[in-house]
Amino acid sequence: MENNQEQKGSREFLGGMSSKASFILGLAVGIAVLSLTGFITLLITSNNGTNEKVAGVSDTATNTNTNTNKAAVNSNTNTAPVQVKLAAITDQDHIRGDKNASVTLVEFSDFQCPYCSRVEPTLEALLDKYEGKIRLVYKHFPLTSLHDQAVPAAEASECAADQGKFWEFHDALYNNQSKLAEGYYSELASELGLNKSKFDECLSSGKYKQKVTDNSTEAQAAGAQGTPYTIVIDAKGKTVPVNGAAPQANFETVIDQALAAK
Repeated sequence: MENNQEQKGSREFLGGMSSKASFILGLAVGIAVLSLTGFITLLITSNNGTNEKVAGVSDTATNTNTNTNKAAVNSNTNTAPVQVKLAAITDQDHIRGDKNASVTLVEFSDFQCPYCSRVEPTLEALLDKYEGKIRLVYKHFPLTSLHDQAVPAAEASECAADQGKFWEFHDALYNNQSKLAEGYYSELASELGLNKSKFDECLSSGKYKQKVTDNSTEAQAAGAQGTPYTIVIDAKGKTVPVNGAAPQANFETVIDQALAAK
């Protein structure tokens, strides 16, 4: 048979080789196998590293922004000032802390983003540590391609603001992210003592849809690619962006720099 003849020919070929030639051939084959194994291992490791970078970043994409997970936990904050375009802060904005503070933190965030929830205690701690020196401004950057409740939650918070309860509503949303759903906002409004009928009317009318959209547009114009995205502004208007749920120490470095600016 053809297969038997081929096997016989192979044995005769190998048998006719000198032991030195056999050694060299075996060595070459061994090196080739090791090289192939190393290449495959490197390829797998590289792919896993890429996946970890994507998964370990944070949340992005809103409206036409289709990037995925770009902020998250960031331990390497660049403290160099970057020119960022932002709308002027007014009384219509949601401000926490001393409204006349010399340093402002503008936070673009998403109520359904887990990294945003993670950074909230850090921001609260900063407001306590720098009491009277900094203020926090909250703006919306709902990541609609990732979070189906991001926009409804943002609009609901604005309806709560109509009745003077923005920050209470804000805190409750972040503390109960797993509950975010259509019926929850009205329920929360009742729990916080809001006029439920006025709240429901506000939410169903889409009264603040445009405001949320405008905030998102501003975020992207300011360089946001994910949430949370915080911009620290000193008394002279110089800005330093802080991406993701950065450690408190990172924020403090930027804030101290802003406070020292002359």
